[in-house]
Amino acid sequence: MSQKNVAADLGISQALLSHYENGIRECSLEFVVKVADYYNVTTDYLLGKSKSKYGFTDQLDLSVEMPSDHYPCIATSFRAACALRELLGECDTLPAESRYSTSRLYAISIFRILIYGMMIGKIPPKWINVEGDDDLVEYAQAVEAVVNRILDVPLKRSVMSNRNVDMPACLKTLIDEAQETFADNIRSLERLASAKVNKRK
Repeated sequence: MSQKNVAADLGISQALLSHYENGIRECSLEFVVKVADYYNVTTDYLLGKSKSKYGFTDQLDLSVEMPSDHYPCIATSFRAACALRELLGECDTLPAESRYSTSRLYAISIFRILIYGMMIGKIPPKWINVEGDDDLVEYAQAVEAVVNRILDVPLKRSVMSNRNVDMPACLKTLIDEAQETFADNIRSLERLASAKVNKRK
């Protein structure tokens, strides 16, 4: 972005913006808020009070590893989600199809956890207008049946601009856990398929 274009977008002269940026003049708090909205970052980030552009990690300093980062738990998942939020940036700046896919992935993940909470009796099924246990089981099975179709979004390869970004431990733990879970399920499916073939023989 050029200083000229930014100044025009913010409704001030380029000279005044230059003075603000170089500390020659002090801007109003109203202008700080306007700039934060313009760049879609927090005012704390603009003022140098926070390293987090989007405010998700103010209470979760991801540069410091936590003991829980090394085993899968809710805290690890939450920190990993925050790390991904920082790495992905503001979804509004992504191409429309990527933005839609990212939002869907998060929504579906949370929804599946919600259903799991209902299945183990921690969350009332009425939250999603399901009455009895049988209806809940049927609903959960229906959700599982369509999840793969919903998530069937073509992924486009792009040039990786953050190749030197270290992976947070919480993300590595979740990736390892997910890959192990997938591998276990694939092995189970292979054993089932093999057993069926042997039965036919």
